[in-house]
Amino acid sequence: MVKSKGRKPTSKEMEIWNTVAQTAVPMQPNIQSTTDADLKTFENTSPQPKAITAPSFTVPNFKVGEIANSKHSVPTPATPSFDPQLYKKIGRGKKKPEGKLDLHGMTVDEAQHEVSHFIVRSVMKQRRLVLIVTGKGQRYSRDTFSFEPVGILKRMLPIWLSKPPLSSDVLDFIEAHQHQGGSGAYYVRLRRKG
Repeated sequence: MVKSKGRKPTSKEMEIWNTVAQTAVPMQPNIQSTTDADLKTFENTSPQPKAITAPSFTVPNFKVGEIANSKHSVPTPATPSFDPQLYKKIGRGKKKPEGKLDLHGMTVDEAQHEVSHFIVRSVMKQRRLVLIVTGKGQRYSRDTFSFEPVGILKRMLPIWLSKPPLSSDVLDFIEAHQHQGGSGAYYVRLRRKG
């Protein structure tokens, strides 16, 4: 019985309470109530938790620029045939994308439609290299005070480019250099037509 602050129950209220308490049936009669003595016995006899340690592993030696040769390596969202010399030229500013599409603020359906039209128009204009900006797909969370990944467009673009109908026009693609969007953008090389 919950007591009100500042007053004791009257004798009539106690009489009603006792009558109700005698007719009450436990919801789970097999469960015994736990006493303070039971808790102390449990605390004294229960094993103490063991410290959890992370499994140890070693990182093999490698040189900068070397391709990882591990079954645990994470594949990058790029096709392996992207010309490394061309990538260097783009990074140094000697080669620039001939067209750019920015997908910021679009829904998945809008973005897929725009990407398809952009690729078709670029092929018709005989462009060989274009830039598609997806955004990095992170937003600041006030709840966790950190950045949360939300980048559906960043995840979907490589899939769209790798499957028909776009795969027939796309030669290869790779994440852009940092100054042109980094992991939030892709260079796309287009096939030469005719």
